[in-house]
Amino acid sequence: MYKEHKAEVPPCAAPARQTDYSNLPPAYTFVGTAEPFLDETLTFIDNLKNAGIEASVDVYDGMYHAFYKGSFWIPCNSS
Repeated sequence: MYKEHKAEVPPCAAPARQTDYSNLPPAYTFVGTAEPFLDETLTFIDNLKNAGIEASVDVYDGMYHAFYKGSFWIPCNSS
C-alpha cells in the first residue's frame, strides 16, 4: 500500500513537488486544517494557479485526514 522509501520521489507520488504544471486540467480539492498534508495541498493548488491552471480548494476547520469518510457518524438536523 505504501511506496517504498527512495531518495527521489516521483511527481505522481507528491504533486506539490511537481515542477511543470503546464497542460494540466482544472483542479479542485478539499482539506482539513488537522490534515498532515495541509501545507502540501495548499502548495499544490498555489502552484497550479501560478501556472495559469484553474484551481480551487476548500479548507475545513478542525477536520482531519479522510474526514469525509466519517460523515455517516455525524448526526444531521432534519428540520
